[in-house]
Amino acid sequence: PGWFAVPPLVRTYVIDHVPLRAGGGGHDATRPTLDGAAWLEHRGAHREALSLLLGAGDERSIVAYVARNGRSLVAGGAAGDVLRAIDALPVAVRSSLIAPEIEARFASGDWDGVAAAVSRFPPGALPPIVALRAGLVLHLRGRIHDAVDTYTRGCGPAEPADTSIVAAIHAYRSAARWLLGDALECRADAATAMTMADESADDAALAAAHTVAAM
Repeated sequence: PGWFAVPPLVRTYVIDHVPLRAGGGGHDATRPTLDGAAWLEHRGAHREALSLLLGAGDERSIVAYVARNGRSLVAGGAAGDVLRAIDALPVAVRSSLIAPEIEARFASGDWDGVAAAVSRFPPGALPPIVALRAGLVLHLRGRIHDAVDTYTRGCGPAEPADTSIVAAIHAYRSAARWLLGDALECRADAATAMTMADESADDAALAAAHTVAAM
């Protein structure tokens, strides 16, 4: 992706003596690219790894990579890359990527896109990060009752990795209930948010929990 180069002598030798052929016998033309992407992923170069996979056009690898690393890519400022990768895939294989798509659209300010993506989930529970992002969009648009309902869809038993996210959901739901004048449920959510935020030791969750505790 621009910061690794094969020495000219080696490049010439490989071109002349190691012809790459996709499919059939011999060398698989995508294998070196997939190996390179794995090497980059291992070193945290997620944007560069995704670029290689897109160049290889291996749909299965792109889906698996975005599913694994979508949040890291978005956190690293590559929301646009995530959306371009998803848009390049056939619609039939995108169903497992709704959560990273929502993360990327939220980070890009595409609130209508967040709402459209959430609508593709079946009724019932939502992944916590999806409930948090979608609920916040509704919350900021003044649809407070809908926001509370959406936050609630992400408030099931939390996996350890999701504790900080569920803590934030309780904090934002507390704030929404405060706006609705539901003091009893507001306090209950604020207390749960504080307990879970302390458990997670996540700065963002702690900040949200302390904010609603002061309301």
